[in-house]
Amino acid sequence: TTCLIELKWSKAKPYLGMEQKVANEIINQNALEWTTVQSFESSYLKKINDIHPEIHLAKLLIGSWLLPIPFYYDYKFHWGAYNPPQYIEQVNFYYKRSSPMFISHLKTKGVKVGVYTVSSKSDIIKQRNMGVDAIITNDVLLAQEVK
Repeated sequence: TTCLIELKWSKAKPYLGMEQKVANEIINQNALEWTTVQSFESSYLKKINDIHPEIHLAKLLIGSWLLPIPFYYDYKFHWGAYNPPQYIEQVNFYYKRSSPMFISHLKTKGVKVGVYTVSSKSDIIKQRNMGVDAIITNDVLLAQEVK
């Protein structure tokens, strides 16, 4: 993926029809192979999957904890371990909340694992050593340096 589109959510004013517009634009631009849509809001991802199931989707989480009592947090608190629906190909979560246990849990569910927003070489190396599949960073030069 070379293009990661994040759909933002808003309690105050939902973006009506956004999913259809984004999905159509991806299709119209022949961007299926190199674009992934991600969001904290599960309903956006579900709707895009319903419209165009061939679009790559990633669920954003802030974090998850498996012990002592499993829970996860996207934009709200949820009890239980996060179990991605079949249409989610990747789960991206805040890198400071990563752990080998959570990464392993997600991989057993058949999804790729990404972390955001990593801004140091040592943190990129640490995340790679824990087994993440993708690193999201704002520093293109840093990403090229560690490649």
